[in-house]
Amino acid sequence: MTYELAAIEAKLDRLEELLEGLLSAKRVDEREFLSVEEVAGLVGRSSYQVRCWARDGRIGAQKAAEGRGPHRAWLISREALLEYQDRGLRPPAGGR
Repeated sequence: MTYELAAIEAKLDRLEELLEGLLSAKRVDEREFLSVEEVAGLVGRSSYQVRCWARDGRIGAQKAAEGRGPHRAWLISREALLEYQDRGLRPPAGGR
């Protein structure tokens, strides 16, 4: 009986982890803009790489209205993320 309870408890813990993951993914899905870190996690690249894409105009991004000092964070729109997932990166701006 104790083994069965332990097995049930382990399954419940796993279900709870899965639900938490789904809820956090849903929160990201509902937002119009994502951070560089969120996009990097979704596309399997580093935050540095996604920032470079944003800076070079290879993915649709804009600077946040607020930030620390002169270095405001990049925000990537959900639409730009979907464009990247469907068609890949844009050509470099300015022929770089």
